Amino acid sequence: MKDTLMMAVQITPEERDEFRRIARSKGMMMQGLLAQLVRNTIRDYSSEGITASTPPLITHGNAGDIRDGLSL
Repeated sequence: MKDTLMMAVQITPEERDEFRRIARSKGMMMQGLLAQLVRNTIRDYSSEGITASTPPLITHGNAGDIRDGLSL
C-alpha cells in the first residue's frame, strides 16, 4: 500500500480554475497533476544535487506559499 500525503494549498478561485483547466487539457485530474508536479520537482532537485542544506530558491512569497522557501 502506498503512503498518502494530504495537503491544503491556498490559491485563489481563479488559480484553482486555471489549474483544473490545465489538468483537464492533459487528460488528468487536479490530484494527478499535482502529484506529477511534486515528483518532477523531487527528480529535478535530485538531479541538480540540491539538498536540504541548499538555500531555498524562493525567499519570499504570498500568503499561500509554503513557508520553507519552496513554492509551486
